[in-house]
Amino acid sequence: MDLNYKSICLPVSEASAAGEARRVAMGLAEDLKFHSVKVGEVGIIVTELANNLWRHAGEGEIVFRTLSAPGRLPSARHIMGLEILSIDKGPGMPDVERCLRDGFSSGGSAGIGLGAISRLSSFSEIYTRPRQGTVSISQIWATPLPKTFFSAAEIGAVCLQIKGQQVCGDAWAEKTTEAGQQLLLVDGLGHGPGAAQASDTAVEVFLEKNLPAKEMIEALHLALKTSVGAVVGLVEITPRGRTFSFIGLGNIAGRVSNGEERKSLLSHNGTVGVALHSVRQENYPWRNNSLLVMHTDGISGKWDLENYPGLSSRHPSVIAGVIYRDFRRDRDDASVIVMREPSD
Repeated sequence: MDLNYKSICLPVSEASAAGEARRVAMGLAEDLKFHSVKVGEVGIIVTELANNLWRHAGEGEIVFRTLSAPGRLPSARHIMGLEILSIDKGPGMPDVERCLRDGFSSGGSAGIGLGAISRLSSFSEIYTRPRQGTVSISQIWATPLPKTFFSAAEIGAVCLQIKGQQVCGDAWAEKTTEAGQQLLLVDGLGHGPGAAQASDTAVEVFLEKNLPAKEMIEALHLALKTSVGAVVGLVEITPRGRTFSFIGLGNIAGRVSNGEERKSLLSHNGTVGVALHSVRQENYPWRNNSLLVMHTDGISGKWDLENYPGLSSRHPSVIAGVIYRDFRRDRDDASVIVMREPSD
């Protein structure tokens, strides 16, 4: 599994879950070639997050996703990172700033957990609401990131299989092209190995070929003809023209917001690899701080960021985590991708 495009989820409902979460997290960090000190820091972060889940919320989930960023020079290796989301529906934190201070504890512990997470993370953030729960993010990078990394669009994601399945039939990928940036979300029909094979094939073709959006859809259709087929959402952003285009085939849904202006993404009938009708490319404005949310039908479309004060300004992965937590459907794989264009 390529965790840049799929996630690992560990449920936490008892104290012993912290040990399993730590083992998985440190194993991922070792696979990413983190220095031994960094591996240990990852273990501390995940232990504190898992302990907080069962101690304060009673239960929750730890979701892992690996990260990569271009090196400082074009010829340099990519810098690898690990993203950890802690997701719960607990009572929330009444005072986040107070909780982040060393020495504060609401659960009888030494009170160093959240402070340690903040210090050891390359980036961390908490979104919490009373009686709704908390989503927190911790990102740890193997080495410091170049300044150019922060000029690119931020992307957050949760991509997980239905409970009881070993593989996820959803997949997503992102790449930079000569014209700008492309973002693909794929949902293989059904779930299980057949759906996973279709979505993984689509991602492979997407990453291998440098094609305009309409031609890319045609290439995906050809590649998936021997599969169960898939529904697809393909985004193409051309920064010089400040435009955003979307090709949706099947029940891929989402919205794009530009300040006060909000528009739903328009998908059309069709199944890539099975029945491809006319490919229609819809255009939307795309400006500084524009926010895109795109998801498969494993996520209900009833979400509204206006119901979560301050959430739209948070890291895209935190936004994705909240939508996943509150609007996931149990009958299918579930993926939500969030992208924000940076301000100048």
